[in-house]
Amino acid sequence: MSTIIRKNERSWAIDLISRINLIAKNNDLAIKKAGGETTISIDRRNRMFPDVVLYGNEDQSVILQGWELKMPDVPIEDETFIKDAQRKAIALNLNSCLIWNFTYAVLYAREEGNTFIKIKQWNATNHIHTRQDVETYRSDWEKQLDEVITEVNGYFISGKFRNAPIGQVISESSITSLIHRNKNMIAKELESKSFKDSVMAAYIDNWWSNVNLEYILDETDKYEAYAKTVILNWTNRIIFAHIIKHKQNSAMIVDEIDYDKSSVDANKIFKKITEKCDFYNVFSAIKYNE
Repeated sequence: MSTIIRKNERSWAIDLISRINLIAKNNDLAIKKAGGETTISIDRRNRMFPDVVLYGNEDQSVILQGWELKMPDVPIEDETFIKDAQRKAIALNLNSCLIWNFTYAVLYAREEGNTFIKIKQWNATNHIHTRQDVETYRSDWEKQLDEVITEVNGYFISGKFRNAPIGQVISESSITSLIHRNKNMIAKELESKSFKDSVMAAYIDNWWSNVNLEYILDETDKYEAYAKTVILNWTNRIIFAHIIKHKQNSAMIVDEIDYDKSSVDANKIFKKITEKCDFYNVFSAIKYNE
């Protein structure tokens, strides 16, 4: 009995990514690289990343756009297909997304209120109807892909589409959740310690007197406001260290921060990073962040 080998959806995604990378390599585009192996966790229940991701730099730290891929047996008008791409664009703080089923490609732009409008549909491969057709007419969809990349690139050059630094994606999607879950607990601890430490109490009072107008529509309690600042101080340092560690070897020790490390130990690790690669304004600890 002969063995039958069929390519699955992920295999075709890899082929598409390889083709995009070839296009980017042979041309001077805003799109520098494509990938599709990374997952971003929005929270414990939501893990997402588009099938194809366009990046604005070689080290893949600037996300330009996400694509959702299906085979031709999934209609381009399929609501789940469309909504999935749009949901991920919102989560990644992008204002565009693209869906592709080898028969058609459709580009969407995000407007205010998280609504999306179709701004372009490519139809040159509408003769592709089956999975076998994807193999048979490979040269056709590759030619179509060249055109899609060229036109999408034009939107980024013009400034119509925005990018999203990976640190911004992580922080904007996750920090709100972190603050919500931990702010009150940290605030109570800060208040409790302040009753026992007059220097600490005076420091937070002085800090609040200088910044309370910034929080007037958000926080009315000084301890909750400072708790939020503490959370932001930790998350910004951790995220930034992970972003730069691939080019700054001294930042690699951020990997030592785990559940067994105390906050005091973690502060020492960031101090070591600062001594080697600077970025003091990012890595410095705010008072009482432990």
